[in-house]
Amino acid sequence: MSPPGNIYGSFVVKKALHPSQLTFIGALASLQTLRDYAPSLQFWVKWPNDVYIKSLKIAGVLSETHSPEKSNRPDGAVIGVGINLNTDKEFFAVEKVPGTSIFAETAEITNIEKFAESLHDNLCTLYQEIFRNPLRISESWRKENILIGKEIEIIQEAGDKVKGVFKDIDTDGYLVLLLPDGSTQNFHSGEVSVKI
Repeated sequence: MSPPGNIYGSFVVKKALHPSQLTFIGALASLQTLRDYAPSLQFWVKWPNDVYIKSLKIAGVLSETHSPEKSNRPDGAVIGVGINLNTDKEFFAVEKVPGTSIFAETAEITNIEKFAESLHDNLCTLYQEIFRNPLRISESWRKENILIGKEIEIIQEAGDKVKGVFKDIDTDGYLVLLLPDGSTQNFHSGEVSVKI
């Protein structure tokens, strides 16, 4: 569902990056831009690729690498970003979607063009920075994941559910889950469910 008044952007990346790095860039750029435009709101990152206010999603990032024909070596990627800016509360209530927007939270209309320009600038800055200091970028993204240390449930693509404590995120973006028996298991994708 893509109601008007929001950002739906695809940003082309001309150099191959690790898939997790694409998520780092997209999520952190979205987070920074949201904070610039709505400094009164408290945003946080929900692993692996969403930005939230309280228990409501306001932005999501999906990335896809590109490989030339007859090759399995990526030569670039697309970072897809969706951010709710001007959708009102009624839309989320009617559609029964657990989401929110800047307008729903502040009653203020956001200029889409200016927001898009700021988002683009933040993406470019982080894209350049990740080649100079990849560990700083991954650590910044890790610090924004406020669920670390909390009990969570991961719902995998096949529908299997795994419960444990969100122990950490490694430098490749994998969620490290501490299981009840004391062992750990790493996840590269999945829906995280938690009571906030």
